[in-house]
Amino acid sequence: MKRVKPDLIITDIRMPKMDGLNMLRAILELNHSCKVILISGYTDFEYAKQAVQLEAFDFVVKPFTEEDITEVILKAKLQIIQERSRLLKVQDMEIKLRESMPVLREEYFALLVNHPPDLPSEKE
Repeated sequence: MKRVKPDLIITDIRMPKMDGLNMLRAILELNHSCKVILISGYTDFEYAKQAVQLEAFDFVVKPFTEEDITEVILKAKLQIIQERSRLLKVQDMEIKLRESMPVLREEYFALLVNHPPDLPSEKE
């Protein structure tokens, strides 16, 4: 996960070495923004509650159909695309702002020189 940095992880809650909730905690510690879909045969509300608290994208209970898992994956994909689009827009705005700063400074200083601010008089 550290090397590949996936956008989406689908994992079972119960696994031999590390369960899905601990895996989710590890992802949070890495500050890696991927979507995690947890799968479980356990209908225990506590697992779902912990998954939500750990910011899992979704929780799918076994048995599930191909349509069930496909629907959740497509929802995750849409959210990933939207987040990337938002991030690209912010990065683009930051670049444009950095590029325009010298011109904005010049215009600001020109305004200050040509139109000095009204200073309060000594009587005020």
